[in-house]
Amino acid sequence: MDYKDLTAILLKTTGAVLIFWYLSWLPSLIPLATKQPFSGLLLLAEALPTIVGLVFAGFLFTFPATVSNKLITGEKLNHDETYVASLQIIALRLIGIYHVFMSITDLTHHFSTAILTPTLYEKMGVTPPPTGWTPDLVGWTIATFVELAIALWFTLGAEGILRLLQKVRGRDF
Repeated sequence: MDYKDLTAILLKTTGAVLIFWYLSWLPSLIPLATKQPFSGLLLLAEALPTIVGLVFAGFLFTFPATVSNKLITGEKLNHDETYVASLQIIALRLIGIYHVFMSITDLTHHFSTAILTPTLYEKMGVTPPPTGWTPDLVGWTIATFVELAIALWFTLGAEGILRLLQKVRGRDF
């Protein structure tokens, strides 16, 4: 393992973290997409940074060796691919575990907000809404379920993800 391998692993980890981060921005676009009158230009202006960020993060996650080869010149010092693959699996699993726990706490927040909102309105003496599920809260809940699914995939399917990436690159794992 040399600097190129370590840089590639760090770039792949950065790409994975950025994918989750930019995916968490997507629910904020739901109210804009459902707003009347609909403005496609405003939606594009709000969505463009997220889309560009997702493309960049996907590139870092999919092709970290290409980027690290551009950053660090010279020949590889070590050709042991199994050690690099095991570090990548560990990194993907750690990212997945972190986001599983974050998703669980976010889901707890979303469901408790939806359940407790009408009760809080009643205690304040205000007419409660028919439901605690606002469009924003529904969007955030859906996004959190998507985040949880991706996090479980990273946690339980790290080897499969790496095999898929190697197959896309035309290499054996």
